[in-house]
Amino acid sequence: MVRKRYLLLLLTAFLGLGLLALDRYTRGPSLLGGDQKVREADYYGINLISNRYAENGLLGETLYATRSDHYPDEKTTYFTQPRLVTHQNSPTTLTADKGHLKDVRGVLFLNGHVRLESESAQDEPLLMVTDSLIYNSKTLRARTDDPVRITGPGTQIEGTGMLYDVQQERLQLNSKVKTRYEPQ
Repeated sequence: MVRKRYLLLLLTAFLGLGLLALDRYTRGPSLLGGDQKVREADYYGINLISNRYAENGLLGETLYATRSDHYPDEKTTYFTQPRLVTHQNSPTTLTADKGHLKDVRGVLFLNGHVRLESESAQDEPLLMVTDSLIYNSKTLRARTDDPVRITGPGTQIEGTGMLYDVQQERLQLNSKVKTRYEPQ
């Protein structure tokens, strides 16, 4: 009788260990730890084209990207090769290798070979090159704390830190400004 109890106890223990092993096998070992979430996009897009309209009903901006991935836990969309075109008085185009957009704030962060090309009201093209840039679609301003190189007709400017108002076509460089102007 005692043997049967020990046998029943051993069978129950083996069955419990077998179920634990089966559970671990079906879930797989977690490298992240117990309660951490897996970072997974809830949707993605390829060859994205997104239009944003101004309050007056006119087209305000168009965002293009070769790929976009949205992560709901971060409330952020990541872009590969983003290109943003503003449709203001004079069109401005922002391009970069990568970027991300916070859902709530409407702020676009661009990184890697960032270029800002602007056609002024006088039809004079202006090219700004930097490593990173933050563009706020609500205020229509672009800013960076990184070194910036600006070229235009007969003009070359270098500086560190920049604020550019797209709507007013106003440029401010913060420090270490060097300018070279060649009259045409």
